[in-house]
Amino acid sequence: FTGTKGQNAIHYWSVYDNKILRKFRGHSDKILDVSISPADDMFLTASKDRTVRLWNVQQAGCVGQMDLPSQSEGEPHVAFDGTGMVFAVTVAMAGKQG
Repeated sequence: FTGTKGQNAIHYWSVYDNKILRKFRGHSDKILDVSISPADDMFLTASKDRTVRLWNVQQAGCVGQMDLPSQSEGEPHVAFDGTGMVFAVTVAMAGKQG
């Protein structure tokens, strides 16, 4: 997986062929964090656009989206647990809410 500065997409590269296999687009602002599931072909992205998206390497387009509260500020982060069945999202809230 790679990201290109200035783009809001993730590129899935073939190391063998040295070519892009798929581009994952959907965020409207900079992608800040990525977490890859240890269990399957899923991965998460967190963006400055206040969304978290769930992707499947085998499909175009995200398979799920979480909109963060409008009171959120700072950089969101995502992480899968060791089983790949649970993930966490963290983000600072304005005015020490949450």
